[in-house]
Amino acid sequence: MKQISLTIVIAIASFSGFAQTKTVGKIFQEGKNKNKSYVLGDDKAMDVVLESIKAYNTNDAEKDLAFASKERAEKMRDFTIKYHKGMKSLDQKPYFSFPLKVQGSEDNLVFTVSEENRVYKNGSKEKIYVFEVNTVNKDLKITNFLQFVSRPQENEFGLKNGGKVYLKDTTSTFTLSNRGEVAAIEKMAAAFNKMDAVGVSSVFADSITWSHADGVTQRVKTIDFWTAHFNGTKSVDWKINRILPYKITDTDPESGILVNAIMKEEFKNGVSFEKRQVIMYTYNLEGKISQVTNFMKDVNPVVNKVQK
Repeated sequence: MKQISLTIVIAIASFSGFAQTKTVGKIFQEGKNKNKSYVLGDDKAMDVVLESIKAYNTNDAEKDLAFASKERAEKMRDFTIKYHKGMKSLDQKPYFSFPLKVQGSEDNLVFTVSEENRVYKNGSKEKIYVFEVNTVNKDLKITNFLQFVSRPQENEFGLKNGGKVYLKDTTSTFTLSNRGEVAAIEKMAAAFNKMDAVGVSSVFADSITWSHADGVTQRVKTIDFWTAHFNGTKSVDWKINRILPYKITDTDPESGILVNAIMKEEFKNGVSFEKRQVIMYTYNLEGKISQVTNFMKDVNPVVNKVQK
C-alpha cells in the first residue's frame, strides 16, 4: 500500500513538473518577442532541415536551394551557386537537432549542431563545428538561417590566431586586426593618387618615424613631409595589390599592416621610377599611423646571368 501511494505521489509530482515545463527559456533580445518563452516545435520542421543538409552535401546548388522559400531562394541564389562552384566536396554530419517555437508563432526554429568538412577546388581543406538555427515556416520551407562557427586548432585555415612572434622573454601569435586599418589605407591611396597632402596626412599621427628603402630613417612632421613631397612631384600612380592588418595576440590595440603595391612616380626634376613595394605601417592606440618602414625593388629588375 505504501509502495502504491509512493508511486502515485511520484506520478503526480512528475505530471506537475511536466505541466510547469511546457514552456522553456526566455528571449532577452529587444523586439516583439522579448520576454517570451519557447515551446516544443514540430519534428516535420526538423526533418526538413536534416534533408536540406543531405542536399547541401551533394554540392548541388539547386538541390540546396530547393528547401528554401521562394523569397529566400531568390535572395541567396547567386551566393549559393558561387559557393558550391568553389567546392570539391562537402560533408556535414549533424550531432543533434531539435525544433522549438516562440510562443504564439507558427514558425519553427530548428537548432542543429554539426561537424562539417569542406574540401575546396583550390586545394584547401577545412574542418569546422557549426551551430545553426533554421527558421521553417508553416509550409515547411526555410525562410532564414543563422550559423555560428567554431574552428579547431588543427584547422587548415580560418583561425583567429596564427604565425609566431619571437619576443624577448616569450613567443606569441598574430591576430588579424579590425580597427579600420584597411579603410585608412584605401582612403590614403585615394588621396595619394590625387596628390592631396591634407588627405594623406589625415590617416597619420602629427609626426611619424619613416624608415626609407635606402636605409635612411627620419622623424618627420606629417603635413610638412607630404606637402613638400607633392610640391616636387609631377604625377603619381599607387596601385595596391594586398593589405594585411595584424597585431600581436593578447596585447594592447596597437597594430600593424602590410601593404603590397606598385608605385609609379614622376618628379618635376625629370626623375621617374616604377617600384614594387612592401610597406609596414604601425598604428598607435588612437588608430593613426605612427611609423612606416618601406621596402622597394624595381618592377623589371636586371637579372645578372652567370657566365660559364
